[in-house]
Amino acid sequence: MAILIIILFAILAGIAVFLLFKLCVWALKKRIRSIGIFSIVGILCIGIFINDRYFTGMELIQSDVYPQLYLVKNRVANDEEVHRSIQKKVLEVINEQQSSESLTIKESEQYDFQFYEFTKGDWGAGGTAYFLDHEERVDGMMAELLAYYPNDLIAETSVQSCTDNSSNFMIVLHYFEKRRQIKTDTLFNFCGK
Repeated sequence: MAILIIILFAILAGIAVFLLFKLCVWALKKRIRSIGIFSIVGILCIGIFINDRYFTGMELIQSDVYPQLYLVKNRVANDEEVHRSIQKKVLEVINEQQSSESLTIKESEQYDFQFYEFTKGDWGAGGTAYFLDHEERVDGMMAELLAYYPNDLIAETSVQSCTDNSSNFMIVLHYFEKRRQIKTDTLFNFCGK
């Protein structure tokens, strides 16, 4: 079945290349056609750029399978803006879920969030988008684990116990770039209580 799909795909790709070639030959016969086609292609490229740059907003998408996993789709170029959005989301979720002032360390483990870049894989790899609807898969050659995407990790929170051996804790947000931690923010600090 897979061989038939590959053959069909190759035939369709061949037809598309042939039609594109015929269009180029037809367009180059007259100067006005060439100018018209290049103008249309230029306008389309500018339109796509403007749409991506100004009308497509950054989203934080929560996984249906792993509630503490968020994927950052349409990430903006400004890292500080990304970090502020992540921090805002973490604080928003914690404030929604926090029922009392006195949480134990065990109860606070629900605040171990991870934020990854939204990516789609090629040729069998699912990318991080796979984990929106699927659990990690470890079987055979088609294994799909979140650990396979360490370069896509943007931030994660951790719950750390205080140094005074009490039951108090703090929630820390760590930011990453290409596997390297670049910044840390303390969101909640219950150590002084």
